[in-house]
Amino acid sequence: MNGLQESNFNKYSVATGIDHQPAFKWWVPYMLKKRNAIIAKVKSGYHKRKHKFGIRVPKTVQEARELDQINGNDLWEQALGKEMSNVCVAFKMLNEEDKAPVGHTKINCHIVF
Repeated sequence: MNGLQESNFNKYSVATGIDHQPAFKWWVPYMLKKRNAIIAKVKSGYHKRKHKFGIRVPKTVQEARELDQINGNDLWEQALGKEMSNVCVAFKMLNEEDKAPVGHTKINCHIVF
């Protein structure tokens, strides 16, 4: 579980009264005290990181394409294509002018590199 999931679980366990059961009695108070530090650590790491293993990591698709131009290759473009082919089975891609079907909501994609 990441920090946010743990925080939500802690709130849930207190709200439902299971925080006094033996399995949770020691863990819930500890995690409730630490939750803000855990969440801050999870949130801050992604936005500060610019390189991983010596490779510059983009934050947007546009930046990935710019890095490909700078490096003279298409490695990020290939990675994007592979990722989109793996997840496209779960989505129906619409053009900008298309409306979402009744009962569905249009969402924008966000890729985490």
